[in-house]
Amino acid sequence: MVEDIKVCQANFNLATNVPTCTSNVRDGACLTTDQKQAIGNLFSGARDSAGTALYATFPYDVGINGAGWASWKQRASITLDPMAAPFVFTSPPRSASTLSQISA
Repeated sequence: MVEDIKVCQANFNLATNVPTCTSNVRDGACLTTDQKQAIGNLFSGARDSAGTALYATFPYDVGINGAGWASWKQRASITLDPMAAPFVFTSPPRSASTLSQISA
């Protein structure tokens, strides 16, 4: 489990930290070049022609391989924390620090 997402993102490099399959033949211990590109695109999120993020990205999560990952990220986060919904689907993405500026 990643305790400090920012440190992980600053130090993790999909290209070098995840083994690339030799001759693009999968053996369970590596990813093909196409798989790495797909995962990188998925977690980078949609961008406009200038490279500006259109939506908030999902950080790498070891739980992505587990059953129910999508439900936890998309349904439970909104059901259990309704204030999360605006930050999941904002365009352009906004920082959650906006919540500290809400007054009663």
